[in-house]
Amino acid sequence: MLELIGALGGDAVMEMHGFRVRPEQFIGLELNKQAVAIAQLVLWIGYFQWQRHS
Repeated sequence: MLELIGALGGDAVMEMHGFRVRPEQFIGLELNKQAVAIAQLVLWIGYFQWQRHS
């Protein structure tokens, strides 16, 4: 997941509209494949929204 954040141009802590995403929030996520897919989708949606507003 951190590789995806890095590929999208983020760093260890991403902030969007006052909400912060930290690496420790992803601990254990890989245990549930569906949760990983949802998290990746949410990151992509957030990235595209960020690009659109930039």
